[in-house]
Amino acid sequence: MTAIDNSFDEIKGLIDQARSNALQSINIHLIQLYWKIGAFISGKLAVSQWGEKTIEQLADYLHRFGPDYTGFNRRNLYRMRQFYEAYAGNEIVSPLVTQLGWSRNRFHYQNDCAGNPILPGIPQSGNVDCRKRTSKGEQKHV
Repeated sequence: MTAIDNSFDEIKGLIDQARSNALQSINIHLIQLYWKIGAFISGKLAVSQWGEKTIEQLADYLHRFGPDYTGFNRRNLYRMRQFYEAYAGNEIVSPLVTQLGWSRNRFHYQNDCAGNPILPGIPQSGNVDCRKRTSKGEQKHV
């Protein structure tokens, strides 16, 4: 390896570290968002201000705003509520849960094709891509 290759590796390392830091920051903000949405929904249902159909109406409402809101369908809104309710009663855990990576809180849900737990439809870093490219460049699920 030449001196220039070492320099290039250092720059690559800087890029990789910055990307990792950015993903971690995004992940923290998403967890906090899911926690807050779950708390909001749970609170509305607990005091009977909302019925179960209201969550579906919320999902439909958010869907109208386009692809930036596709991860907020009925099923995922319920899962955000479950996420909140699973940790809300624990005085130690609930403040810490927003500091954990989402992957540590996904164990309640289904698995992807590689057996990793996921929360479908919600952007997450580190998910295994189960799609392969065909000879025509199309993606297929494996």
